Amino acid sequence: MSKSIDLVVFLYKFLLGVSRIFFGVITNRVTYDELRGPVAPVVCSRYLRNPLAPYRPFCYLELSTLATETVDERGIGFTVNSRQKIRLGVLISGRGSNLQAIIDASETGMIAARVVIVISDVADARALELARRHDIETSFIDPRLHDTGEAFDATVIDLLRKCEVELVCLAGFMRLLSPHFIREYRNRIMNIHPALLPAFRGPHAQRQALRYGAKVSGCTVHFVDEGVDTGPIIIQAAVPVLDDDTEESLSARILTYEHRIYPRAIQLFAEGRLTIEGRRVVCDGADTRQPHEQQAWGSSTRDGVTRRYRPQRVGACSTGPDQRFR
Repeated sequence: MSKSIDLVVFLYKFLLGVSRIFFGVITNRVTYDELRGPVAPVVCSRYLRNPLAPYRPFCYLELSTLATETVDERGIGFTVNSRQKIRLGVLISGRGSNLQAIIDASETGMIAARVVIVISDVADARALELARRHDIETSFIDPRLHDTGEAFDATVIDLLRKCEVELVCLAGFMRLLSPHFIREYRNRIMNIHPALLPAFRGPHAQRQALRYGAKVSGCTVHFVDEGVDTGPIIIQAAVPVLDDDTEESLSARILTYEHRIYPRAIQLFAEGRLTIEGRRVVCDGADTRQPHEQQAWGSSTRDGVTRRYRPQRVGACSTGPDQRFR
């Protein structure tokens, strides 16, 4: 008798959940609570944290691409609906390897963000061509045509405003931002630096680490303030310095971690999980599991369907030498 009652209750909740979610799909009003029932893995219409996972990884769906289902060990995720992605403006001066990592993460649905404009202070920067290949708006702003740094920054700000940019990402941008720029986008500018800040600030951080005899280096994603690489730290990845390392070999090894943690920092921002308390960036819902229990996204394709999984993983806001970002 009790089993029959449980079955009736389950079916009632299931049908109620399906009807509420179907209504939400039509009106784009699905809420987080409506995805906590037994139909949570079935369908949702808006970018939402996964209610099936205690550590709350991202879980979202684009209705036009239902086949790109993504599965991990605790739940189901989906690709991002572009209407729900935050708008990124990327400032570059060079080749744009971190820009490529951000674009790849966006296009594969790994982050709820998309690059809407790439701005460079170098006319022939390779990153501009990279952005054009992905149909992203680009702009070269010649510093020589501006009397001061603030005048240059004012032109950049005008472009960012026109594109309704919500988060500015520096990816190898070799100019210092003016206080005016910082005020306009306070706590909405990210940078990545190839060292474990606050150590080895400024240019040639890998060379500094080798000359100092550091045993561990790495990379840091931080918010930008008025100083040089002094803003609040969001994520760090530690990379061991080997005895036979050169500046080139250490830089290349650090770069692989940069490509992992920069998209992760953007995703945390997009989820609204970052809070600045003094100099500390507090990450809401950070993963507290041990490194050997954690995994990072991988992917596989079978029968024309792409699925992502988590073969390796690290904590949400810090990493160690043998870890990967979540």
